[in-house]
Amino acid sequence: MADKKVTLPDGVSAEALGALAAIESGASIASLANVSKDELENLYALGFNLYNAANFVDAEVVFQALCIYNSLDPRFWMGLAGCRQALKNYQGAIDAYSMAGAMQVFASPEPFVYAARCFLKLGKKEEAIGSLKGALTLVKKDDPTHEQFKKTIEALLDLLEPKKA
Repeated sequence: MADKKVTLPDGVSAEALGALAAIESGASIASLANVSKDELENLYALGFNLYNAANFVDAEVVFQALCIYNSLDPRFWMGLAGCRQALKNYQGAIDAYSMAGAMQVFASPEPFVYAARCFLKLGKKEEAIGSLKGALTLVKKDDPTHEQFKKTIEALLDLLEPKKA
């Protein structure tokens, strides 16, 4: 058999194709760029502190970078979503909350409760109700945090879907 020669598309290097293959295999951009877990944690702490200082614009930049470096960490998506919500970018917040929920493998109702609030800010009542009903299915009875979210979800649903007498 003759060796098969691979022709790269114009402007695409073998290194870029190798990086793409690594990402498709589950590698993060951080690992490809040699950004350590400690450096990511330091960036997260910076974003967290900026957020707590109500510097949402700069915190959003930090959380965006973190989401690019490691898109699988739900904390980074929650931070980005919180910044966007604080900046009244509600659709952007919904998108980030959805990513946080997916990265948690739908293990927590939290991102979907916050997304529902953003839907309400956008005047999308039916989407908010859907988000809350979905969040309700994620509540674990033995988790006190989940139980608190359950109370919030039920209260919001009672407001949005009044019971007919």
